[in-house]
Amino acid sequence: MAVSQYKPLLFTTTMRNPARLKQMLFVLNKFAGQILNDKLAQGIVAECIRYGIYRPTKQSASIKEKWNTSQKGTFSKELLTKSLFKNDC
Repeated sequence: MAVSQYKPLLFTTTMRNPARLKQMLFVLNKFAGQILNDKLAQGIVAECIRYGIYRPTKQSASIKEKWNTSQKGTFSKELLTKSLFKNDC
């Protein structure tokens, strides 16, 4: 039996929720035409976190403050800046 060269990309139920599909497609569209690899998958997840449609359980106080202005699973009213995201996540 051949060994697979690729690992499957797994989205949790958070990302499969139909109510969040429109936001997920918005983020995915930013990466249109690119070949999915580990680096791109990390970039997609990072953008989902930056937009607030996916929110990890561990959050700094500054990120919680920004995300508390909107419901989970929706776009945050304030995007995380790349510097805040890099320093606090």
